Amino acid sequence: MHRGFSFVRKAIFGRSGTPRSARHPKMADIHWFAGLYEGEGYCRRTTSEHIVVSMTDMEPIKRVQELFGGSIHPWDLSAQGWKTEYRWAASGARARGILMTIYPLLAPRRQAQIRKALKP
Repeated sequence: MHRGFSFVRKAIFGRSGTPRSARHPKMADIHWFAGLYEGEGYCRRTTSEHIVVSMTDMEPIKRVQELFGGSIHPWDLSAQGWKTEYRWAASGARARGILMTIYPLLAPRRQAQIRKALKP
């Protein structure tokens, strides 16, 4: 990250902490997110479960945060000549709930990734 980017990050993303969802997702929102996750997301397990969606377009990332809470982190790739990538992430119980909600809407390969991430 270049100097001053943390100032911009605070201005865009607010104080630290994991924001809660701003509204309850409707079924159409869940289907939209499942499609976005299918193309731009992944899940993993380290000490707890994590779900991540990353892309260079900030608008869908903000919508995901509005629907499901979680945090947004920019990844400055300008040194490589690329656009900044924005990553939405959630972990723990929030991630588990989201993954279980979208599970039946996903392709078998993605379902297998979720089963692996949720395995104790």
